[in-house]
Amino acid sequence: MRRIFIIALLLLTSCSSKENAIITSNDITTTVTTSKDQKYIENVGYSVSLENKGKDDLHIIEVEPVLNEVMKTKVKEIPLNMVNLSIPVKGKVLVEGKFNLIPETTTQKEATKEEIFKGLNLKLQNGEILYIPL
Repeated sequence: MRRIFIIALLLLTSCSSKENAIITSNDITTTVTTSKDQKYIENVGYSVSLENKGKDDLHIIEVEPVLNEVMKTKVKEIPLNMVNLSIPVKGKVLVEGKFNLIPETTTQKEATKEEIFKGLNLKLQNGEILYIPL
């Protein structure tokens, strides 16, 4: 019984929580621009409020939107947004970006029916990549 307790304690202490990570404040705004004929979505803009709940300042070099399976097929390449932002401990920052979709592929119905983003990948100055679910 004592061994089980020790093993359980070791497993619990070896699990690291992302307390030193950036977490979103769940404020995401998505702006969709339609084509001239109003049938297709051409551009997607996003704005996300992030907060550093960690113990160290963080420096974000680039942001990559993580798109859902449907939207991944609607872009030629996943857009990287070079941001070069520093976030002090307990600091907040607004990350904004936009990308173009392949013309005449995404209907308004698809864009409103599907969640466009699953999350964001944040590349830090130290090379680490943080995934932030949205």
